[in-house]
Amino acid sequence: MSTYLRQQPLSFQLIAIIGIYIGFNAIYYLLCMGWLMPYWTGITAFDLQNGNLKNTYLLEVMKWMQMLYSILTFLVPALLFFYFSDPEPFRYGGFRNKIKLAGAVMSIIILLLVMPAVGVLGDWNQRIHFGSLDQAIRQLNQKATDITNAMLQMKTWGSLCYNLVLIAIIPAIAEEAFFRGALQSLFIKMSKRAWIGILIASVIFSLLHAEMLGFFPRAALGIVLGLIYYFSGNLWYSILAHFINNGLQVFLLFLFQHHYIKYNINTNEPTPLIAGIISFAVVTGLFIVFWKFIKQNPVPGIFAKQAEDRKLPLT
Repeated sequence: MSTYLRQQPLSFQLIAIIGIYIGFNAIYYLLCMGWLMPYWTGITAFDLQNGNLKNTYLLEVMKWMQMLYSILTFLVPALLFFYFSDPEPFRYGGFRNKIKLAGAVMSIIILLLVMPAVGVLGDWNQRIHFGSLDQAIRQLNQKATDITNAMLQMKTWGSLCYNLVLIAIIPAIAEEAFFRGALQSLFIKMSKRAWIGILIASVIFSLLHAEMLGFFPRAALGIVLGLIYYFSGNLWYSILAHFINNGLQVFLLFLFQHHYIKYNINTNEPTPLIAGIISFAVVTGLFIVFWKFIKQNPVPGIFAKQAEDRKLPLT
C-alpha cells in the first residue's frame, strides 16, 4: 500500500474509523441479527429482549451474539483501521511484543485498588435522577442486569471458563483495540494533550455501553485503562486490566453460586467514602511509579502540551 491513513489529515482518519464502525454496526444489526440469527437459530431480536430468561437455548444465543457484537463492531473496525494506517498494523495499534512482568502485575494491582473509588462513583451515579426518563432508564438497567445474571448461571468449572472467554477475554481485546488503540490515539494527536484524548475516548467508551446508571464509573475505568496504555505504550497491559475487571466479576459470581463465598457482587452495597478517597490517592501514586518505570517509549506527562511532530507511544 503506497499511501497509509496515518499520512492523511487527522480529521480524515477520524471520519474513516467512524465510517468503518458504522458500517460494521450495520452488518451486525441488519445482516447478523436481522437475517442470519433468525434463519439459523429461530430466535429474533425481539426474543433476545423479551424472551424467557430460563430458556437455556435463548441464553446461549445471547452469549454468542454478544461475542459477535464485540468482534464485528469493535475488533474488526480497529484491526482494519490499523491495517490501513501503517505497514506494521499490530505495532501501530499498540500490540507490543515485549511484555514486562512488572508492568502486567502493576496493571492488575492498579485495576484492583481503583475499585473502591469506582464504587463510590457508582453509588453517586445511582442516585442521579434523570427527570421524566428516570423510570425508563432504571427499568432498562434492571432488564440488562437480569439478562446478565441469567447468562452467568454457571453449573461447572467448564462453564466458568467458557463464560470467561465469551464475556471477559474477547470483549477486553476488542474494546481495548478500538477505544484505546484507535480512538484514544487519534484524540490525543488531534488535541495535542494526552488527558483530553484519554478523557474523550473514555466518555465514548462509557456512552456506547448505553447504561446511564453506570456511566461515570465506567468512564472512570476507561480513564484508568487509557492511562495504563498511554504510560506503557503497550495495549496488552490495558487488555489484561480490562480482562481482570470483567473476569473477576464472573469468577466471584461463580464462587457465590457454588457457595464457596458468601459475598454476592449483585447486592450493590454502598462503598464507604473514605475507602474511595484512599483508593484514589493510592492509585494516583501507583500511576506515578508506573509512568516512571514501565513506559516503553518517551512519554510526556498527561498535562503536557504535545508538539505536532512529537512521537506518541501509539505510533
